[in-house]
Amino acid sequence: YFIQSNLRTPTVMNALNSSSSPMIEMESTTMQHIWGTFFLAVAVIAFSGDAAILASSLNRGAFQIKRPLVVVIQHLAACDILTAITTYLPIAIYFLGGQWRLKPLNCYITAFFSYCTSSLVSMIICFMAMSKLMMLKRPLSWFTRSLTKIRTHIICFLLWGFSLIAPLVSFFLEFDHISFDHRVGLCEFQLTNPVWNFILPPIYFAFFVLPDILLAISTVLLIVHLMDARKTSRQAGGQERWQGIITAFSCAVIHITTSVPFSVCWFMEITAPNGVSTIGDDVYRATMAFYSIDTVCNFFVYSLTLPSYREFVKERLGIFRSFLTSATQNFSNNIATSSSAPAGIINQDCTTEEHAV
Repeated sequence: YFIQSNLRTPTVMNALNSSSSPMIEMESTTMQHIWGTFFLAVAVIAFSGDAAILASSLNRGAFQIKRPLVVVIQHLAACDILTAITTYLPIAIYFLGGQWRLKPLNCYITAFFSYCTSSLVSMIICFMAMSKLMMLKRPLSWFTRSLTKIRTHIICFLLWGFSLIAPLVSFFLEFDHISFDHRVGLCEFQLTNPVWNFILPPIYFAFFVLPDILLAISTVLLIVHLMDARKTSRQAGGQERWQGIITAFSCAVIHITTSVPFSVCWFMEITAPNGVSTIGDDVYRATMAFYSIDTVCNFFVYSLTLPSYREFVKERLGIFRSFLTSATQNFSNNIATSSSAPAGIINQDCTTEEHAV
């Protein structure tokens, strides 16, 4: 049934076997440029923000929370950088260029990593929320005591490996069946092999549904713990503990809120009768844009929920501001010096001529 109802709308075509690059199908050029500018801003903000998170995480004073949570934050930032480069940047290029201007290899890259990162971000945030919940509820358990920095890295790398299963299976089964979605300018595997009838439901549940279910349960339990702790004492656990709770809770809520609309649209696509989509192009683009908030928000979430990171960012911005001010003053002084030099040279030449006379 999944195979029969796969994406086969008029907005989807084969991107690799066509004689010309796929053209964008939008009536308004202004809206096309607006969408392109938006996704370009998403790519730039996500890349720069998460790169700053990775760089600052090397400083122990930036994130004054449990080290395992810092490791999870690092892997989540790396995942968002990969999403910005392989998903949102190609979308921006497609909308701003009016057609697919990248090479066929990039079509495989976008199809592969869109599956990979969409499941990976759910698993990483789920691991963040569940580990923080275990630290709160079972501080003396084997899991909490054994969750060191190195073991957290191992678990996160295992999640990276698990996230490659679905795209690798799609790549080997559908290497010659790549379709192009004109609505957002991304390539995707068509899922035409009959074996998908047996493996798609468990893969979809294991890598896309189950992490969100566990994340929702962990988020609810974190809310309950927050309410109980607020009733008993505002100082429960100290500042470090509260920082970790609010950070994990915020990441979980934002991810669930932004991913549900896009997941619903995607599920309606693959289960549409005869493969005919009933979702409008603008609605699909809007859900994609809403989903992108999850990629760009981490820098702002950490700045708001972690006082230590907020102070670290302010300190670095102050250093950068001082450097910029000093560089501007030096540049202005050089301009003033260079503009006054010709006058001095002229006066010196005139004095020399007078002495000669």
